[in-house]
Amino acid sequence: LFAQTSFQTNIYSTKDGLSSDLCRSMYRDRKGFLWISTDKGLNRYDGNSFYTFKHRSDDAGSIANNSCNGILEDSKGRLWVNTDDGLSLFDYTKQTFKNYFPDTTVMPTLGINYTEMAEDHVGRIWIGGYFDVLIFDPSTEKFEKSGWYDFAVKSGIVKSESRNSITQNVVKKSETELWLMTVYGLFSVHTPTNTYTYHPDQKLKDYFAFVIRYIDQDGVLWVGTYDQCFYTYNPAIKKWSHFSCPPKDKGLSDLVLNINKYDENTLLITRTDQLFLY
Repeated sequence: LFAQTSFQTNIYSTKDGLSSDLCRSMYRDRKGFLWISTDKGLNRYDGNSFYTFKHRSDDAGSIANNSCNGILEDSKGRLWVNTDDGLSLFDYTKQTFKNYFPDTTVMPTLGINYTEMAEDHVGRIWIGGYFDVLIFDPSTEKFEKSGWYDFAVKSGIVKSESRNSITQNVVKKSETELWLMTVYGLFSVHTPTNTYTYHPDQKLKDYFAFVIRYIDQDGVLWVGTYDQCFYTYNPAIKKWSHFSCPPKDKGLSDLVLNINKYDENTLLITRTDQLFLY
């Protein structure tokens, strides 16, 4: 059941100090700052104005690349940003970045161009994206392959490479487990043992642009899509369900951008053209 209501909105754009109108990720840190990643730098909003951190080739303390993707605040309060070239750690005191770059021993080509991140039980950062899921260990400052792609190939799940084998999501499932949403379907991993489990929907052959947008109190995953509104997956009963959105404006897809908790019994669903309460 969908409902529509009115919301008071404030619209911010490049005229207000944003470095780009293409915003990829937003995160509010423990200090109250709102961080916004874009294709033209990392923006910080303090409630009054925007400040943009940009890469400068003559400054080793600048962010790794202006094309910024996922944002993660780890259990120690450190802020990480992945960019098209590498992983950047923000220093709140110096207002600078320390950058880390994977090499060809863990990547077929240099660079990351990765999306979502999550922290595991020992503080390692799992980074989803092209070719494989990478693991970065802050204690050793080293990258390694997670083994997810090898598991998917050996299990017969990946029969041919699809859209650069992209992993759209890495999301915390429990203290020792993570969810991985990929173009080949949904996986979970037990991080202490690197044991993977596949959670397929037998009716689906392609999970392109499927993104875990919300996990409710019962552990049910709410998955937004590019053109199919949204799905849910209940791991307790191993069941996928598909939901159709209300009619859309002509020429627009059923792209669900976000799903958030509105109140105890309602979710707020953001589509390209409208907001809905479900």
